[in-house]
Amino acid sequence: MPACANPLFLKWVKGFHAEKNYKKRGGPPRATGYENAIRGIQACTTKFEHPSELKGVPGVGPTCIERLTEKLEGHCARNGIDMPQPKGRAKKQARPKETSESLGLLQRLQDLERETRSEEDKDENSEDEGGPSVCANPLFLQWLQEFHDEKDYRKRGGPPRATGYENALRSIEACTTKYEHPMELAVLTGVGPTCIDRLTEKLEAYCELEGLEMPEYRPKTKQRGLPKKREPTQTLTGAEAISALKRTTAKKRKSNANESDEDYQPSQKRRTGRNSQTRE
Repeated sequence: MPACANPLFLKWVKGFHAEKNYKKRGGPPRATGYENAIRGIQACTTKFEHPSELKGVPGVGPTCIERLTEKLEGHCARNGIDMPQPKGRAKKQARPKETSESLGLLQRLQDLERETRSEEDKDENSEDEGGPSVCANPLFLQWLQEFHDEKDYRKRGGPPRATGYENALRSIEACTTKYEHPMELAVLTGVGPTCIDRLTEKLEAYCELEGLEMPEYRPKTKQRGLPKKREPTQTLTGAEAISALKRTTAKKRKSNANESDEDYQPSQKRRTGRNSQTRE
């Protein structure tokens, strides 16, 4: 009889069988479910490193493989042996333990890389646009940021929610046109009536505090188009003017007569018997 190629696995399976064997405990003889697995591993001549490789052996099921894997892990831990990996799976390399110094150095390198990237992006944007874009309305931007911070729930420990000022902040920050009155900001996206009203109140208080004159809002008026040039009329002599006037009056009389003929409907009165007899 050929020698078993997996004596350790066979020993453990026999132990599972002995634990469940009723004959040793004085009970009736019953199958434990490990008889076929013992026969299959005994007859196997192929060396296996991991219990999952026993899947093709007759009688070895998933429960048997799981119990053998647990046994093998405990055996390797007690003897200081590396746990063998099943075939088809690459062995994971253990990562070196990171100390606090190495973590701090790694964090510094990452921060430095982010700073260099942000500087490069800024340089590229300034080159593309012909120079760095500066907000032309810093006072309005500052007040709008205050409105946003007042309504920001995250600073008060609440859930993150939109405040309604995000689009207005982005528009004013990117705007390069100088505006004197908040009403002029209505052309920007995200700046609504409520935002304009609050900015107007802020500007009035600021001008009163600083002793400045409140700027007036002057809406842009649309330029009216020039009147169309009339074509020059022909100058008529006295006789020609009189004949032309007669023609126009004749045409008007004719049209009025036609209209009166069409509108006229004679009334049809019913003749009485008395009138008919007199006529006869």
